[in-house]
Order: sequence, then structure tokens, then C-alpha cells
Amino acid sequence: MDTEKKFEEIFKQYENMIKKQIKILHIYKNHDEFFQIGMIALWEAMQRYDQRKGNFSAYAYVTVRGKMLEQLKKEKRYGERHTAAFETAIDQNTYSFSETLLDEEQFRSYLAPLSEKQKTWAIEAILNQKTITEIAEEHGATKEAVKSWRKEALKKLRKRGPSFAFH
Repeated sequence: MDTEKKFEEIFKQYENMIKKQIKILHIYKNHDEFFQIGMIALWEAMQRYDQRKGNFSAYAYVTVRGKMLEQLKKEKRYGERHTAAFETAIDQNTYSFSETLLDEEQFRSYLAPLSEKQKTWAIEAILNQKTITEIAEEHGATKEAVKSWRKEALKKLRKRGPSFAFH
């Protein structure tokens, strides 16, 4: 039996297991991507399986689950690194807006979930490179109020995830 036909049969048997792993791991975004990861893992399991080391179903389960967990960890690390870099830049006031990475219109659309005051902080601090003191003076607010706008904006943006870059 050729490899493709063998995989088709195995896939039919284990398709529900892949879907169940997506559900068990509480993957609520990128279902197609994780289903594809599961299929690739199943293919790899089929290629590397050694009958002397146990039954295939256990090996397939561990391989599929492991690949999905590996991808979740990668995504988590990516999010942490980019969020941390953004926060560090904000804390050190060293961020700069890069038109090559993101135009102003995209940036403003990214700020959609923010309140008007939070948007004010983001636009003034990031696009216009103003300090908290400058923002407070220009908008008739205290420095503490502007810091609060920043804190709440960052909270909302963290939930949204990193989908643009600062450097």
C-alpha cells in the first residue's frame, strides 16, 4: 500500500482525535492552523512509528498533542516578547513609530477598542513622541490621569495581542 493511501486511512481513523485535542486544549482561535498541525503530526507519527515500542494510537495521540502544545508555547512566547518589548519601550520612552511597519491609518484602527482618552495617550506618546508631562499639559489633565490612560490602554492592547511592531 502506498504511503498516501495509508495516510488517508489513518487520517479517517484519527480525524476526530485531532478535533478533540483542539477542544481539550481550549484552542479558540486558528482552528484551521491547529488542525493542520495535527494532520502533520499524524503524518510524522505514521512515518516514525515503531511497532516494538507500543500501539500506534497512543503514539499518535502523544505526537499530535505534543505538536499542538509546542505551537501554543511558541505563540505564548511570541506574545510575551513583543508585549514586553513594547512595554519596555514605553517605560523608557524610547519607542518610535515606523511608517514602513505600520501606517497611521492602520495604527488608528488598532486603537479602536480604546476610549478617547486612551487613544489620546497612544497617539500623542507613540505617533507624536510626547512625554506624559507634555500630554498632560496639552490636554488639561494631571500626569497621574495620563498615566492611568496609558495603563488602561496597555491592558486593552495586551488583550488584543501583538499585531503591529514598534522599534
